[in-house]
Amino acid sequence: MAIAPVAYIKSMPILLVKKDEVPEVIKTEIREMDEIVVIGGEGTISKSAKEILAK
Repeated sequence: MAIAPVAYIKSMPILLVKKDEVPEVIKTEIREMDEIVVIGGEGTISKSAKEILAK
């Protein structure tokens, strides 16, 4: 979790998803956020999962 120090400094939570799946609880959480940052390439998180997060 190399991003942990940055998340701490910016007071941003780290929400974990599976490569091809975004759980409903995560979808609910990100609706309340002004900004999200997706960390990881397509080997870690699929393009379709990134698109779900972008909505």
